[in-house]
Amino acid sequence: MSKTEGHMYDPDRHAPPQVRRVAGTPRQMGRQLGEMIGKRLEQIIESYITEGPAQFGNVDWAKLAAGAQPWLDTLPSRFVDEIEGLAEGSGVPVQRIAEWSFVESCVEYGCSSVLINHQGTTWIARNNDLWAPDLWGFATIRD
Repeated sequence: MSKTEGHMYDPDRHAPPQVRRVAGTPRQMGRQLGEMIGKRLEQIIESYITEGPAQFGNVDWAKLAAGAQPWLDTLPSRFVDEIEGLAEGSGVPVQRIAEWSFVESCVEYGCSSVLINHQGTTWIARNNDLWAPDLWGFATIRD
């Protein structure tokens, strides 16, 4: 299987699934998640970018550095608040967290995502199958 064809989850290679629950305002939920992950978040972001988009080449690094914060500023305030809370809780700069989300705008390929609104509940998911299968198995439930 080529790199661009994705990967299969392998329980012998990948960590067991982890589900985290957070509650409160978006900023509080981000902070809680940041505190749970801590400084490992910087390692997760670095791993995601270097083992994913950078490994496949063609990352527009100038666009990433210059575009992440302006992109973040276009998001609805609840998402910005959650990212700012994540930065506060983990100690990772907001710019770096924005780069993590924005990097796929700086490459030719990207991972799948979905947004479903069903019976008044909104589900947002992102599949890291292409870039970083070692980061599989994480879910956050926001109450």
